[in-house]
Amino acid sequence: MNPHGKFGIGAQVAVIMDNEGGYTDHPADRGGPTNAGITVPAWREYCADTGRNDAGRAMASLTLDEVLAFYWWWWGAAELGLKLLESPAVQLFTFDSSVLFGRGRAARWLQDTANLFGCRLTVDGVVGPRTAAAVNALEPARLVSLLYDARMFRHNLIVSKNPAQAVFAKGWKNRADKMKALALEWARETATP
Repeated sequence: MNPHGKFGIGAQVAVIMDNEGGYTDHPADRGGPTNAGITVPAWREYCADTGRNDAGRAMASLTLDEVLAFYWWWWGAAELGLKLLESPAVQLFTFDSSVLFGRGRAARWLQDTANLFGCRLTVDGVVGPRTAAAVNALEPARLVSLLYDARMFRHNLIVSKNPAQAVFAKGWKNRADKMKALALEWARETATP
């Protein structure tokens, strides 16, 4: 995959940044202050992993270049396994889900969903070669649709357990709908005859 092509990492990062916007510190957001969707714990992990010395930096002060570098690092994380996935549609939906719910949960959803097709994967939250091979053998549009269902179930569960989170429900649904539509469009455009 060309990282700078229409469906590459750069395009996927641009979609995430469009979804996330800039700095926010909503009192009901369990993630705390974020900038372009980057939480304080995620920023600290990035700094530790890349040798940066500014893990304690205020989220509001992150530059566009730093946000881009963070998301290229996040996309390439081994446990998310996006490099191993062949479908840009599945990559995109999984990447966006990981930004909202963490890499481990997004990877587990991918494994759980593949298991619905009889893949018999261990659900360990790490997309390695076995998970990737199983996912790559599946039809991307069907997979994205089921990943969407898992994501919406999780959103609804969050609100049912903590009604204060309902303030975000419409935005979450709009984003999930947008990502599903875009991923399905990408699946159609990249389908092999």
